[in-house]
Amino acid sequence: MRFFGVMGIVCALMMLSGAIGLLKTTALGLIYLIFVPVYIVPVVYCFKAASAAMFAVECKDNLHTLEFFKINRNLWRFYGILIIVVFGLIALSMLVVLLAFFFRA
Repeated sequence: MRFFGVMGIVCALMMLSGAIGLLKTTALGLIYLIFVPVYIVPVVYCFKAASAAMFAVECKDNLHTLEFFKINRNLWRFYGILIIVVFGLIALSMLVVLLAFFFRA
């Protein structure tokens, strides 16, 4: 998990630099700038969960194990909410396309 956390931070930095580069030429950079914070949130949760898991194994303490599970639950809760929002946006865009198709001039 820690490896994925570090690689996620590296990818987020690459997305940020790409967004800055694209802002100079197209509006696609603005979309990248919107998705960078959305991408960073689960990466940070993943990194925190890995650190909590390693600390729980070292200490052999149930309180630290519960902390790991709490962080892990928050990570998957974020993914669930994100998926619901994305599906909602897809449904909304399909509705807009259908309405544009039927009411075209």
